[in-house]
Amino acid sequence: MGYSIRSCDYRYTEWVGFDPATFRAHFQDVHAGELYFVATDPNQDKNLYNITEYAGVVQRFRSYLQK
Repeated sequence: MGYSIRSCDYRYTEWVGFDPATFRAHFQDVHAGELYFVATDPNQDKNLYNITEYAGVVQRFRSYLQK
């Protein structure tokens, strides 16, 4: 299941495990992630998720989704 959050600058999506019986996401079971810088990549073609210099941004968005 994919969960997204957006700021003025970025769109972040985390693909995580999901239990359809309880309708609960398992945010510790991350399958993939997406991070796009909207201002310079409006078509969202360049995924920044695995680029080291964006690790802090990924961590910040991840913490928002887990609350």
